[in-house]
Amino acid sequence: DSSSPPHGAIDGRQPTDETGANPAGWDTVMLTFNGDTAGLTPGDFTISSGGAAAPSVIGVTPSGINATLTFDTFIPPGEWTMITHDPSGTSACLGYLPGDVNGDEISDPGDIIGVIDCINMVAVPACELYQCDTDRSGTCDPSDIIRVIDLLNGANAYTPWFGVALPVSPCGP
Repeated sequence: DSSSPPHGAIDGRQPTDETGANPAGWDTVMLTFNGDTAGLTPGDFTISSGGAAAPSVIGVTPSGINATLTFDTFIPPGEWTMITHDPSGTSACLGYLPGDVNGDEISDPGDIIGVIDCINMVAVPACELYQCDTDRSGTCDPSDIIRVIDLLNGANAYTPWFGVALPVSPCGP
């Protein structure tokens, strides 16, 4: 029925700290089903990620109609990751594009305005931390403006993300 992070969400935060250490990203997802999730196993799911190596499901924690999947690694930056529940054929897609604050599937100067709008709380809809907490400090604040610029330009240990776009989502629009 749904997922958290939500289907179609794009993680715009930094993939590592400034030195290139401490990789970060989504390595869990909670899925909501229309029935009890007891008995689900990692074998009930297929994970795929464009041209990058997809994570594997190493654990499923059922709780009523929810099930939290734990991956062996983070979803890869620059890709959509599709999580498919094989028995039902239903899927959720999550994107990871460092610097893409406004969720338009491209990291570009519009994301600088996007993070400013998030900080000033004028973005509609309101921003989630995975969009605007670019430096992963736990809050959306002015330091995130600098981190978006760092990600776009490839400062420190970052790959330049300026102009990088996500491929077409395997889950459709």
